[in-house]
Amino acid sequence: MRFYTRSILPAVIFGAIACNAPIVQSLQQFSRAKVAQPSVVANSPYPNFRLSDSALDVDAETRAIAFSKPNGWIPMIYVTTPRGILTWRVVDGKLTYPDQLTDRSGKNVVFGDFYGELETSDNGQILAYGTNESIRILRLDDRKLLRVIPRHNRDLLPIGESSNHSNIAISSDGKTIISNESYEINVWRVSDGQLLRTIPRYQSFIVSLTISPDGKNIIAASTDKKIRVWRLNDGQLLRTINTGHQDKIESLVVSPDGQNIVSGSKDKSIKVWRFSDGKLLYTIVSGHPEGAERIVSNNNFIISAGRNSNTQVWRLSDGRLLQEISTGRLNSIALSPDGKTLFTGGDNAEGHVRVWRNVN
Repeated sequence: MRFYTRSILPAVIFGAIACNAPIVQSLQQFSRAKVAQPSVVANSPYPNFRLSDSALDVDAETRAIAFSKPNGWIPMIYVTTPRGILTWRVVDGKLTYPDQLTDRSGKNVVFGDFYGELETSDNGQILAYGTNESIRILRLDDRKLLRVIPRHNRDLLPIGESSNHSNIAISSDGKTIISNESYEINVWRVSDGQLLRTIPRYQSFIVSLTISPDGKNIIAASTDKKIRVWRLNDGQLLRTINTGHQDKIESLVVSPDGQNIVSGSKDKSIKVWRFSDGKLLYTIVSGHPEGAERIVSNNNFIISAGRNSNTQVWRLSDGRLLQEISTGRLNSIALSPDGKTLFTGGDNAEGHVRVWRNVN
């Protein structure tokens, strides 16, 4: 389950695992004076995110954030940094102390050059993370390494280029994983690591991909400013969307109900498409000078961010600006599945992931 713009950077995962200092530190009280509270549209029934008193102290640059419920009821937060993956649990509405993700023997699960690609399945059972040489698949309930999938075109991958690109995705049932191999997409079976098919090579470089919430389709954006949709089970190309973006696509998400595709571009625009036929519903001109590099969405609103600009909240139904949040320099953003908590992580010297609560 991905809730950040696909971020191709090292990830930090939060959970209930043995603590490993000095990488892991306790939660700290984060002064409200350091970050201005957001403005919000008057009388809006939509989100009103306010900075929480607590921040996640990762003591490093944040590369990606994800969520899951591996035991069925305790939400887990996963955050990645250049040093590895950290995990937190949410118990009685409160975040536990962070732990470093280790395997059953107590070893750090990250091997080789870890770039922070991080995905969890919607059923909360599987976590996948990427290194320069492979994709590693971990079963979350017992932290067993299930599979190591080799990357064939690793020298071509734009890993580490920026945190907004997504190069791996897991189907909602956790049975299939897809990987971006620059000009093609590989589809793998999780149970045995078998390569099921390769989506044909195109002339343009694939920059971000995802799987539809129902697990039936692959959606990918490429450097030719087009979005393509394939059927997952046989690789059939279903449609190509000529986006009209004037610059490269930086971020791509599908709303949880599967009704909308949202694309963000370096040209500052955000476009919302109807998934069923690829029709453009509307275009937003964001306030991000460097472009809409990071996007997350639920079924009610879109949250966009640029690396060096404020985060903006838009109504999904019509693109109306609902709120602007002064979040500071960002590498990643993530929205909890219930839409009540926003996490923002960056490369700031403080090493914090800020926590914003939706008080509406």
